[in-house]
Amino acid sequence: MEINLPRERYINSDNLNIHIVEWGDSNNQPVILLHHVSSQARTWDNFASSISDNYYVIAIDMRGHGDSDWANEGEYTTEHYAYDVEQIANNMGLKNIIVIGGSLGGRVGLVFASKNPSLVHSIIMEDVGAVRPATIAQGFADRIASGDPEFTNLEECANVLKGNNTLSPYSVFQHQAKYLTKINDQGKYIYKRDPNIQKDFIPLALWDYVKILQAPLMLMIGDQSSIVGEDQQKIFKELLPNIVIKLVANAGHIIVRQKGALVDLLLKGVQDTYEPIRIDSARLMGKIGRPAAAAVEPMIKLIQDETQPAMLRRKLVSALATVATKEQAAPVFQALVDNEEGDGDVTSMAGDMLRYIGEREAVSGNEVDPNSPEAKAAALEAEANALDAAAGK
Repeated sequence: MEINLPRERYINSDNLNIHIVEWGDSNNQPVILLHHVSSQARTWDNFASSISDNYYVIAIDMRGHGDSDWANEGEYTTEHYAYDVEQIANNMGLKNIIVIGGSLGGRVGLVFASKNPSLVHSIIMEDVGAVRPATIAQGFADRIASGDPEFTNLEECANVLKGNNTLSPYSVFQHQAKYLTKINDQGKYIYKRDPNIQKDFIPLALWDYVKILQAPLMLMIGDQSSIVGEDQQKIFKELLPNIVIKLVANAGHIIVRQKGALVDLLLKGVQDTYEPIRIDSARLMGKIGRPAAAAVEPMIKLIQDETQPAMLRRKLVSALATVATKEQAAPVFQALVDNEEGDGDVTSMAGDMLRYIGEREAVSGNEVDPNSPEAKAAALEAEANALDAAAGK
């Protein structure tokens, strides 16, 4: 079985069958992904597959959503959703979990992390605060209460989902339409969600959970979203002095499906003060490849800065080999190789990447796609060789 392809199964929680999707090796650090309200687990497909080489990724269809069972009326509170996450984590024996939640999923992740400090490594909340603005909550509740639309085909659904959105490619909405809908008895496409979820969609404040949160928290805010105002950000900072708040450029409410926004976020990540965030951001930047070209110049500056941690510089060197062109990367790598007083591990990685990009472009005299399986395999092999050498193997 290909571990980086999505695998599906059900886990029981409170007599409900909760549908989950998994990517990656279960021996790796787990990442739990929690979707927005009225969405489903497969909304995370692109993001989940991009990190599945290094993490064990679990996306959950929260109760009443997607392919999970519907609950009784009144059992769609944030606490009910968080209870299901706890049951899944315990059933699967998960620990040291990174929790990533968008909107409602972020609120659910906050409650889960606050109530289960021994299970959680860190939490990322995507464009959501501890308080849900009453006007937004009521507007959503009214839309669902008015009844779900019916579509004659998936393209019609994708067009409705897209609306006036200009931040995400159309393929995102086609993907959403495919997994967000089912066919009813009349042969029409309808959303896979329980209409009763709106009855618990109320502006409930979660500050009591923020006060007891022990795990490190990163709050991502889209610069074109108005969900998390400065007033909420101020309270977060007062209650959690070590919180990391990232304003993500070119992003609306749903950040992870906008590649430009993700590149901006990772670029900020490699410049963060928390080293694990910097190293993971550098690794993920490499997986995006050429679409992250806007980050090349800042990456080069960090690579050339010898005051930066050696591990971060090695990861950035590896990432630069897939993000930059040969003309951009080769002089940087060559300068590192020629620097006799530089860090040996960084020099070794630069030498491996220099050979890699040379071999990549030597094939038939053409440049090989750095995002192809062959190119990624070569890059990973070179990185592994460099790390083995650094460890004395």
